[in-house]
Amino acid sequence: MSISSSIVDRLKDILRTNDLTYHDLAKGIGMSEAAVKRAFAQRAFSLKRLDQISSFLRVSPSDLLGSEVTEAGASRMLTEEQELLLGSDEKLMCFFYLLATRHTLAAIKASYRFSDPEMTRFLIALDREKMIRLDPGNRFKVLVAQDFYWRKGGILDGYYSSEIRRDFVDHIFTGSREQEVFTSGLLSDASLEIIRKMLRSLEDEVRDMIRLDTRYADRKSSNVTLYCSFRPWTLPVMKRYLRP
Repeated sequence: MSISSSIVDRLKDILRTNDLTYHDLAKGIGMSEAAVKRAFAQRAFSLKRLDQISSFLRVSPSDLLGSEVTEAGASRMLTEEQELLLGSDEKLMCFFYLLATRHTLAAIKASYRFSDPEMTRFLIALDREKMIRLDPGNRFKVLVAQDFYWRKGGILDGYYSSEIRRDFVDHIFTGSREQEVFTSGLLSDASLEIIRKMLRSLEDEVRDMIRLDTRYADRKSSNVTLYCSFRPWTLPVMKRYLRP
């Protein structure tokens, strides 16, 4: 398969996974829907256009050359089979998350209630689904990137997203390593697009820092989550006085 065909097929897969249409892509990168369809049919995208598409889809240009791959061949997006495995066992899901965030088996055992037989069973199951590569002596290599994500609308999204958002946001951010920003006001569509680009850039920078800091386990570090969002919203009490 040619490189251009591989890129186009990859783009189609990412669009399908994220429930996006050609119309959504066209709007996101400032092209007409007809032009986008023509580019896909002819399998022809300029490098500049691929950069725009990568920014809109929040993937790196290298991700378009094959499966969602980052650091040393690690996949960033879980397959449907992998999600089914994790969705079948909550404890396995927790164990995998710890591995993906680069905890050692010793650290996991010291801080969590996982027995040796359980960890061995989990390692075998994860190896079978190619989420890790298991070597003799329970040595392993994680094949999923630390900043992995699950499929929008998939089984893990249904199981965990609402719970995670509720638990994360329902918190008073007063700690020395915490920060909350809340700003509300009128914004134009042009300003909203600028904010989208800023958030995508921030996300890329944080992911780069995560990959860098993971290499230096001796540094003092915490498992930190960055969650930013914006949407049309007003105080619930105000909604009672909105005109129809």
